[in-house]
Amino acid sequence: MFNGKTITFGGKTDDASIPSHLINKLQEIFLPQLGLFLETFGQADDCQVCFYGEGFGRKIQEPVGSQYLKDDVDFYLFDVKIGGR
Repeated sequence: MFNGKTITFGGKTDDASIPSHLINKLQEIFLPQLGLFLETFGQADDCQVCFYGEGFGRKIQEPVGSQYLKDDVDFYLFDVKIGGR
């Protein structure tokens, strides 16, 4: 999620746990884009952007996860919510 200042990561629920190797991949994908997010969405205090997707690969949704990526993980983005849209 992007709140106009920072990028954070979360699961489908507050109780969801994201494996550390997937968090590392998400940071690798999204944190370098902070400047682009600031430019695109602005720095408003009420800015709320939520990226919806799913992690896949090694040690994710096993035993089939490794069939997608044997030695790594990645992220499929499938929707974005900006404000209420």
